[in-house]
Amino acid sequence: MKINQNNEISVYRGETAAIDFKMSQRYDYYVPFLISSERVNPMVCITIGSTRRENVNIVSKKLWLEVDTITTQRFNQTIVTDLGTLSAAAETAIDTLMTEGVMYQFLRESEVEADGDEASLHFAYLDNEDEVQIDTYEFVVILAVDDTITSDMTNTDYFYQIELMDTVPMIEHIQSLITANPNWLNKLPNDFTNTEEGISKYITECIAIINKALPNHWGYKIIDPVSSPVASVNNIQMLQPPRKFTVQSTVR
Repeated sequence: MKINQNNEISVYRGETAAIDFKMSQRYDYYVPFLISSERVNPMVCITIGSTRRENVNIVSKKLWLEVDTITTQRFNQTIVTDLGTLSAAAETAIDTLMTEGVMYQFLRESEVEADGDEASLHFAYLDNEDEVQIDTYEFVVILAVDDTITSDMTNTDYFYQIELMDTVPMIEHIQSLITANPNWLNKLPNDFTNTEEGISKYITECIAIINKALPNHWGYKIIDPVSSPVASVNNIQMLQPPRKFTVQSTVR
């Protein structure tokens, strides 16, 4: 797998690869991407597919990643606050300038004197234990693209994009639907229970009942509800706009 400077990806058909990006909220220089405390069950969704609807070999894959597996840190504001240039003494007392739930940026006076305009920004925040953290936070999306995905891609040119969104977990959603429609229990196996374990065991049967009772129930992001961990999404934020995802042929 190769990723060029434009974040375009090239893989061989049947290859196992990994998408690995450190997310910045700016394009001109690095500022760590922050997750708002207002988000509800946030997940990252990587969509790989074709933009040519007339092509009969379209493959659309959605790969999901729980944000909590990346970071549990949340911020009350997602815009970084600038503290300007700090002396060594001011940096030692930086906690007196900080508020929980806010990310701060600053320059070190000694580095400005040495490096001028090339001095690096530093980023600080109070963690969940109210401890000052400097240059420790980052939001890195790492997700495996296994061989079962690339083997299905019979064309050459695809695109991928990365989005952050609030979600409703599929199991939780099915539980609420069955609770609201207890007559559905008669259509499920006798040993079915309206629990996470029971729904996971009979997810195909549950989805079939929902599809029959509630046509067009799933939103456009939910391509295959049987395999999707989420039932619906909202508050979508683009992290990586569509980029090329090229699948190279291999010799058989």
